[in-house]
Amino acid sequence: MPLFTLSQFVQNLDTFKQVPFDIGNLGDEGARPPVNGGKSSSHRNITGICDDPALNGTFVSIASNIKKDAKLEGILVNVQLAPSAVVCFAYPEYNTEDFEDGKFLDNSGAIGHDLLNDPNRAFISQATIPAYPEVVIAGPLTLIQNGTPTVKEALIARRAIYIDGYNITLPNGESYPCWGFAVVLLNWEKLKKASGMLELAQEQGLEFNLTRTDQKFDENGDLFKKVSE
Repeated sequence: MPLFTLSQFVQNLDTFKQVPFDIGNLGDEGARPPVNGGKSSSHRNITGICDDPALNGTFVSIASNIKKDAKLEGILVNVQLAPSAVVCFAYPEYNTEDFEDGKFLDNSGAIGHDLLNDPNRAFISQATIPAYPEVVIAGPLTLIQNGTPTVKEALIARRAIYIDGYNITLPNGESYPCWGFAVVLLNWEKLKKASGMLELAQEQGLEFNLTRTDQKFDENGDLFKKVSE
């Protein structure tokens, strides 16, 4: 529901309509380039776009209400928008409300993350676009802050946002009328406990198995291999 609600806001508000055009698809004329330095393969330079106070203010107002109304305290730890599949807005940018013992989730490093072109995220992100209107989930994975695991089992759920007049072309040459992604980060460990699914399965004598298909670099660092587990 948070993903669907966020998608509806994007489709029905003019506020975010121009952002994908300002960022552009990597390689197109006028598109924002990769950042300089160590994140050049994973992040784009979106200075002057995603740090616009008016845009951020509107997003925070929407995302904070979505997070509150979801009533998933400690489970829904971040809400994001990724126009042109580049993470542009994240709420809370610094999440202290869902953690204890001085832990917090710093999402500032996600801003500018180019999900389609980061070699470590491209497979799942490229699979999200043609999957519309379904949700595609990455994880479980560990979110680490300052060398300490903040969320030991995180799920990243993404839903493509289709709007006529927009376009994202995948490496296979297929194009889609895609504005970008709505994204949420979930604490899977806490979700399992809160839902009671483990206890229910035990009571009913049932078992469940979480499987995933992914692609990872081989030992040479330049080839993908498909992994199912």
